[in-house]
Amino acid sequence: MPSSLIQEQITIPTSLAATLGLEEAVMLQVLAECLKHRPAKHHDGYRWVVVSSEEALRLMPFWCEQDIDRISQKLQSQGIIRLASASLALAGNLQFALNEKTASAEAPRPESTPEAVPALQPLRPQQGAKQIATDWQPGTELLRKLQEINGVPSDFAVQLVPEFITYWRDRQATTYSWESRFMSHAQRLWQQQAGKRDVIDAAAAAAKSNTAMGDHWRPGEDALTILLRSGIEQQFIEDAIPEFILYWRDRGDVSSTWDTRFIAHIRRQWARYESSLQFDTEPRRIADDWQPSEDVYDILRMANIDVDFARQLVAEFVVYWRDTNQVYNSWSTRFLQHIKTRWARRLNGQHQGVQDYGQRPQSAAEPDRRSFVDKHTDQSWREGL
Repeated sequence: MPSSLIQEQITIPTSLAATLGLEEAVMLQVLAECLKHRPAKHHDGYRWVVVSSEEALRLMPFWCEQDIDRISQKLQSQGIIRLASASLALAGNLQFALNEKTASAEAPRPESTPEAVPALQPLRPQQGAKQIATDWQPGTELLRKLQEINGVPSDFAVQLVPEFITYWRDRQATTYSWESRFMSHAQRLWQQQAGKRDVIDAAAAAAKSNTAMGDHWRPGEDALTILLRSGIEQQFIEDAIPEFILYWRDRGDVSSTWDTRFIAHIRRQWARYESSLQFDTEPRRIADDWQPSEDVYDILRMANIDVDFARQLVAEFVVYWRDTNQVYNSWSTRFLQHIKTRWARRLNGQHQGVQDYGQRPQSAAEPDRRSFVDKHTDQSWREGL
């Protein structure tokens, strides 16, 4: 068939588009022209036409193969056409017939030449289409198919009938098969109900698994494995657990994803720690006017520590370490750990007057309880070299 058959103009009656849908109405017009101008084969009382995939794409260049399959399936489910082919991509053609029996003796029409093709006329509803009756009811076989094949309970489907009849009678719509349209309607509503039930069930399950933060909480093995594989030191992770517990316990929140929150918290702190703290190559005494950098305060904010509390301790921190005359390569990390220790004691209600600047001598049998920051930034072994 010449590709110019339906390239110039397609006229779609508004009533047809309102009844079937715009896409379905457009395709039905194209298929009707193919039936009118292409040779057809009669089988079981229907006139069948075969259109190759290349030809279908030329006639309907605004759609791809998947779109043509989707819309033609809709027309079949509405009882308007019949399909005898698989998907366009697999079968390589579209075999269809209008769902309206004709005389089997009717001879196929010869293929028309471009000059003989009349102007495309609006397609009127076929003679077999009818309005829905006021007492229409789905058949027993339809209800059985809905339940056994699609999982739609019969009592659910029956409840939809009055509204279904009212809706389509108000629109004075006609179709070849109200059972096909009702089947699609019942399937869609049941799937929507199933989706709502899944959301409700998931919310109920999440609510049951929500727990408050406990004093003895620890991240699960999976969470620790994820963090360790990310290159985060285990001691850094362990140091962060008490502050994480204190913060969320005081807030009183409940959650089913404490491990996920902890992973995100540690990753943020570790990234900030690696990118912001810069270590000098040589130890030095603390300067009289030393102040922690904004990066240090950012880390404290991420640990949910009051920055004003930290600022109040800067002066005594400087005085203490200036009087000791000791040298370190990173005063920021030492200040950071000092503030975290003092903040934890404050939250625990412990005495605030105890100073934590130095460390008492550690016996050989006593485990090393220094924090990650102290272990990885203290270079006191270099003193005296």
